Formats: sequence, C-alpha cells, structure tokens
Amino acid sequence: EGIGLKEFYYLSKSKSKDSKAPSCLTVVPQVQWLPRKPTTYLSTIFTIETRVIPELEGLIKVANDPNSLMSDDSISESTNIPQVLKIKEIWKGRLKQSISDWKYTLELVSPDYHPEGLLAKSDKDQKAYLKGIDLKWSKDINAALSSDESVFGTLSKDKVKEVYKRPAEGMTLSTDIHDTDVWKDVQQTWDEIGPKKYLSIVPGLKEAMTLGGKVPTLKDLPVAAMLKTASFILTPGDEIPLYSHPLNMVNYAQTMIDAATSIFGNEKGGDVATTADSWMKTLTPDEPGFYSRGMDDVPDSENLIDASVYGSTAPFTFAKNPKTKSSEYSPLDDHPEPKLGGPQADIYLTFSGGGHSISFSQSVNDNIAGGDYSWGISLEAGLAFEGEREFGVSVLSAGYNGNVEVQATTEATRNVAWAKYGSLETSYSLGDPDPYDKFVIRVSTDKRFGTPTFKTIGGASKCPGEPNTMWRESGMILQTEWSPGVNNEFIPPGDDALYDLIITNESPYREGMSYGLVLTTGETWKGADGANMRDLSFSVSNVGGLSILGSMTPLDSVNSVNNDGDLVHTVMTMRVSKGVFADKYTDIGVMLVSACEFSMSGDWMYRDPISSTAYLGDMKWERECPPVQWDETTVNKYLNKKVHAQSWPVLNYTVLNPNPVNLWTKDKGTQEGKYDHLVHENVEFVRIQWRKLYEGEWINAWNDDKSDADVQCDTARGQGCKLPWNIENQYFMNGLRDGTWEIRAKVFCSGYDSFAAAGVKYSSTEDNLNLIVDVNQPLAVDAS
Repeated sequence: EGIGLKEFYYLSKSKSKDSKAPSCLTVVPQVQWLPRKPTTYLSTIFTIETRVIPELEGLIKVANDPNSLMSDDSISESTNIPQVLKIKEIWKGRLKQSISDWKYTLELVSPDYHPEGLLAKSDKDQKAYLKGIDLKWSKDINAALSSDESVFGTLSKDKVKEVYKRPAEGMTLSTDIHDTDVWKDVQQTWDEIGPKKYLSIVPGLKEAMTLGGKVPTLKDLPVAAMLKTASFILTPGDEIPLYSHPLNMVNYAQTMIDAATSIFGNEKGGDVATTADSWMKTLTPDEPGFYSRGMDDVPDSENLIDASVYGSTAPFTFAKNPKTKSSEYSPLDDHPEPKLGGPQADIYLTFSGGGHSISFSQSVNDNIAGGDYSWGISLEAGLAFEGEREFGVSVLSAGYNGNVEVQATTEATRNVAWAKYGSLETSYSLGDPDPYDKFVIRVSTDKRFGTPTFKTIGGASKCPGEPNTMWRESGMILQTEWSPGVNNEFIPPGDDALYDLIITNESPYREGMSYGLVLTTGETWKGADGANMRDLSFSVSNVGGLSILGSMTPLDSVNSVNNDGDLVHTVMTMRVSKGVFADKYTDIGVMLVSACEFSMSGDWMYRDPISSTAYLGDMKWERECPPVQWDETTVNKYLNKKVHAQSWPVLNYTVLNPNPVNLWTKDKGTQEGKYDHLVHENVEFVRIQWRKLYEGEWINAWNDDKSDADVQCDTARGQGCKLPWNIENQYFMNGLRDGTWEIRAKVFCSGYDSFAAAGVKYSSTEDNLNLIVDVNQPLAVDAS
C-alpha cells in the first residue's frame, strides 16, 4: 500500500458557516493516498514492530484528527457523506486490518517470549506466560524437518506411499502396462509418428496398403515389440511438425506446457512449470498440491512472490469478499480486500535493512540447438492373399492360407544426435546496514543479457537518502536570531556578536539525528573565498569552534520530540569574536547538515548533502573612535605656555593619530588605498578646544575666518595635522581673559547608536596643554 504524506501550515477561515476559524496557527496533516500495489515483504521482526505497525497506528491517529485532510482519487464520491469523511472512514478500516494482519503474522512466525510489561508481572505470572509460549512452540510450531509433522512430511508422506502402492499390489508390465505413465508416453509417441512416417519405415508396406491392408495400432503389438518399435523418440525438427514433447521431457516456459510429471526438470518454481507442487499434484490430482511458498491453501500466491523476485507480473486486484466473516474493513469500502485474480499487475518487492542480506539466483540450462533422432524397428510382415484379400501385419509369422504368399523381414536402426547447450546464471543480493531503512523496488530483467534491473518505487533511507524514497534525515530546520539583549548591528568594541541557533528536527519518523554545523558564504558575496569571515572566530556553546575552511562541527544527537511526542527545538548560542581588520561583515551563513552525508560528500555523493541554511545578516561592531595626541614639538613648546600683550598671538599646534590600525577618515585613498580597510569611516572632525582650567564648557578653536577649525588631514600618521591658532581672534589678548586655560584635541565620530559607549563617540588627548594669559599690568592695591 503506497501513500504520500506531507504536513503544511495554514491560517484561514473555512467557507462553512458552521465552522470556526482557528484562533492561532494550526498544523493540519494532509495525506494523499496513492493507488495500492501488491508487494512481497522481506522484513525483520524488528522493522515490523518498530516501523511498520507504529506508522500504521500514526496514520490512524491522523485519520481521527478532525482537522486533518485526506484525498484518494480511487475512491468514488458519495452524496450521503462528505468525501473527506468517507476517505477517512475507509482508510481507517484498511489500516486497522493491516495492523491486525501484521500482528497475526508476528504471532504466527515468532511467539513473543519477552512482551512489553512481562517483567512487571509477578514471578508466578511470568512463569505461567512463558510456559504457555513454550507449549505453543512445541505443539504448534516446532518439529524436525524430516518428521511426518513438518510441512514437508505432512504434504509428502501420502504421495510417497502412492509411488510404492502399485508394486506392492503386484502390478506387472504384462497386465497393467496400459495403466502406467510409461504406456501414456509411448502411446503419445506412437500417435505422433503417424501413418505416413510409419509407412516410410517398413519396406513394402506402402505397396501392400494399396491391396487393402491396414496400419496396426499400438495395442495390436505384444509388449516387447511395442517397446522396441515405439523407441522412436524425437525432438522438434525440420521434417516433422512441432509435436509436444513426451510428458517427461519438459520445457521451462510455463506457456508451452501446462503440467509436468518430473521433479527433475527444473529447480525453480513460480512461472516455471516444473515446480514441486506440479509433479506431486499430477501424482494424485484429487489431493491438495505441495506449494513451495506463499499461502498453502492458495497456490497462485507463489506466483506473486516469484513475480516480485524475478520481475514478472501476476493477476491481482482489490474487491469485496462476501465470505469474509470478521473484518476491520469499512462497509463504505467497495474494494477492500486483495484478490488473486484480475488484470496483470506489477508485484513490488519490499525489504528492510539491519545488516542481513537477501540473495536470489536463477539459472537456465537449455539445449539451445540440436537434434536427437533414434528409432529401431524389427518387423516380420506376412502378406496373404485369399479370396477376400485380407491383410494383417504382426511380428509373428503369417500363416500359409492362400495360393500366394509374400513374407519379408526387416530391421532398421537410425541414430542421429547432436546438441549445443547454453547455461546462464544470474544472482543478486539485497541488503542495507541500517535496520530503520526500507526499500520498495520493482525487479525486472534486461532482455539483452538476462541480468536483473531494479527501479526504486519508495521506502525510507538514510546515509545517504536514496532517490524515490523518504529521506529519514529530511525535515531539518535551522533558524538564527540575535541572542536576547544583543544588537548585532551595533556591537560594542571588545564584545562578541551573539546568535541563538534554533534547530528543529522534523524528520519523518521523529528520530534523533546526528547533524553538523558548517560555515558558508552567501550567493551575493563576490570576493575571495572566506574573505568575508577573515579574522573572525566562531564558537558554539558546549560544542566547540567552527572553521571557515568548510570543516564540520558535529552535533552528536539532536532530538525531535519530547517524551509526550511533542516537537521540540534545540537552542544553542554561537559566539563571534571580532578581529582587527574590519568592523562590518556580510553574507555569512551557518549550514546545518547531515553529519553522515557531509562526510560522504567529499568522495562519492551524487548530490549535495541534506542541509538547511540560515544567514546571520549584517554583523557590525561599533568602532572605537581613533585616538589623537600632541606631537612632541607641541608638547615641549606649549605644555605651559605664557602669553602677554607683547606675545605673538599665533600658536602652532600639531596633532597625530597614534593608532596604525584605526585611521582617520581622511586617510582613505592614501598610499593607493593600501590601508583603506583600516580607515574609520565615521571620523567627522578633529578639533582643538579650550576652557577655563577645570571648569566651564569646551570651546572650539577658530580658523582665521572665525569658523570652527577641523584639524583632520591625511598626514595624521606622518608629519601630523597642524593648526595655526590665532588666539587674538578669540579675544584672549583684550585683557578680559587673563588667567589659566587648558587646551585639548578631540576626535568626533558618528554612526553609533544611542546606547554607544563614550569611546565610540569620541576620543581626546590624554594630556592637556596649559595656556597662561597675562595681558594687563598688575595694579598696586596696598602697600605696607
């Protein structure tokens, strides 16, 4: 039975006036049933108990879900019940019957010595249960292969007795030859020779026939003569039409012969005529035959098995069986039960993994060309002509009854034989190491070479996921979010970017999986491979570091559901540490991969491994505002500068940028852009400021035009940036500002968020200069 299963999410209002719109996002399982196909199962008990039955039970649960949707194009529409409800009802019955059949199969082939809950019982109850199982085993199942109670002994013992029955009753060839298979073989051969051929063998017989003679029948001859005469055994040739072989000469093609009496003609059953059942069935037609496989009461079932293994078809359909007394099938189901009849259908083969392998072989030994002609005739023919001119032929001498007598003795032997034999043997094995894998295949044969071919129809597979099967590792989902309280577009200097990796394992069977994390680059990145992650360090909490060179960081076990069967998420934090070469990074992604398939992908995987990719978005560190300092000359000259009325009013200050990897904006493009990646893009101004010593607001130094001076230049890392400050323009020399003033240089940056630290917004000189102004003459106010 084939199905397609998918889940999707929707949020909508129903058109039905009686239905209520879902109040939140609802998960709606949708099942689309595909046409049922017969298949031969070669499965372990483990697979049946842990996969097949739970899967069927899960589908029943889906059918019972009022929100679920089901469709099946092969089920006719009904006017009395909504179609979706009819489909659910029919398939619930089919699924329940399948579960019942599987449980019966398990009970039939393997009694459970250790059922669930056995150890919770009392010692007395445990012993009673195990005793019952032992009794069932010894009474209903266990028997020696050679015993009369085994399947072979039960079906063979009466037929063996039949073989010895006639000799025991004193049957002799002279009295009972016409009742034996030997006579039937010879009779068929005699009839196939025909008058024309017989007349050509016996000299003078053809001429005698013109005088009124008759060709003798086989019964006219004594046994000894008959056996010698009828040794004419022929195979199809050019001279004689294609007669059937004698019954003990069989062909392997089922369409050429209906039955066979020999067990030695062919060792393969199914679509080959000479099966074990056919020869025993021929011995005693009124008794049930011996069937080598399939249902022992339905001989056609073995054709289904052979068809699945050797690639032929068999009649099969689904219909109602009025004789069924108890069944799980729904009364609404028009085609519930399998029927061994109807149109020819492909028979699939389903096998499970688990370390074991199943092997099949077929061989054909055929006389592909040749001929075998051998006959011997020893006759004495006496011809007597009397008044009525009667004629007779016998191996006994004819009497002298008339005036004319002709007697002839003839003996002829012909032996011609040549043959060319061909032999072809093909074999194949099916196996998979994973006990949770299963495959539904269509076996066929290459008509040119006789070798088997395989087409995968369905199943479930892992490591790797095979085409046309359900990939057990599919359904992995990776999402990334900023960790709580973190803004990864404005990361403070010295801090790390923090991301939460949210992994959802929606594997079809809700299995725990082994995944891996791999760093990847987005499609929009056009630079060198890995350059967008240069000098970054990635690590995941409790897992380890991630490499930018394509290696995988393993996640050994990622659960899918909790103990209640509800889907769960696995959350872990990824930490990204900044290097010194850049502050903004883009097109960085994290890929969640199948650990097994990723390890294969470097060698022989035919496709990319199963994966889910999430991107981190733009990642930007807030850059510290570049530093500023006075050059040595300025410090030596202006650390404590005194001015008076006769002083030169212009002060020549020079500032430098002491940090080689955090350059001012105007350094961009210098030295052919060699160091542009070190430039701080948001240095707005570099100003010289002054204020009263330890008090007041800082005031910007002016240019000659009395505008705020910007000292920033493109030589801050060399000779420095200079400002010839005319303090007279700012009224230091008018006598109203005598006193001590402090001077500093300050770098102003932009591009930060409102919560940025002070070091991101600006930087200033560590040591301030002092300007002492004394323009007015001192006045004597007192004398003593």
